[in-house]
Amino acid sequence: MVTSLQSFFVKVFKTYTSSFLKLVPYLVLLFVFLTFVFFAQYSVALYLVLVPGTFFRLFFNIIGAVVYTFVTFMMTMAMIKVIASKYTTNVFPKVFKNIKETFFITLKNFFTLALLILPALLTYIVYFIGKMGYLSPYALISLFLLIIVVGILFFFWFSFVMVVLPLENSKGLGSFAKSIQMVKGRFGLVFTRLLFLFLFLFVTFFFYNEVAFMITQGTLFYLLFMFIFVIFAIPFYPVGFTVLYLSLQNEDMKKEALEENLLA
Repeated sequence: MVTSLQSFFVKVFKTYTSSFLKLVPYLVLLFVFLTFVFFAQYSVALYLVLVPGTFFRLFFNIIGAVVYTFVTFMMTMAMIKVIASKYTTNVFPKVFKNIKETFFITLKNFFTLALLILPALLTYIVYFIGKMGYLSPYALISLFLLIIVVGILFFFWFSFVMVVLPLENSKGLGSFAKSIQMVKGRFGLVFTRLLFLFLFLFVTFFFYNEVAFMITQGTLFYLLFMFIFVIFAIPFYPVGFTVLYLSLQNEDMKKEALEENLLA
């Protein structure tokens, strides 16, 4: 029997609190990398060298988005390996060796990983077409609703792709097949646990935001409060997904062992 919702949250919080300090170097590096990409992408000096035009702006925006996506995938999978190590063996990988490994994993599987953002890309395309006036309001709303439904199904069926790649040494679309295999037959279980995980983050953010705004009155200190929240919130995504995946995997191993004993 798969652990209850309450047990799942207990495991998530225990794993989160016990592994957070080990994740701090990855959070710092993630912030440094993304900050560097941001300033490189929007550097005034860079635009002065080039002819300022729509094509160049679009080109650098695309390059920036690709690098942002690559770095996010790489650092997320690096954190997933740390979380899995804490959950299973309590032996943590070295930071730079871990990042090096996830760098090559991301490089080899980048186009596969990019499929995960397909619903977001379709949303942007529909928004752009609608903004140009090519679609009626009814058609626009219908397409957005369709994308939302497809996106939800897409997200939950492929929720373990980024866990499978670094932990199972899967390649390409094999990680999607592994994720489908893990979710198949227990979609409701995966859906409820991840839904409550995101609801917890949303409710926490709502109250934290209200308190932070009351304390800072919307000054620059408000941004500092939000930055602190983001630092503590980011690990919840990889922790939740990794704990759920390893729990389901453990249940599968127990079932296989039981079946072997019955057949023996």
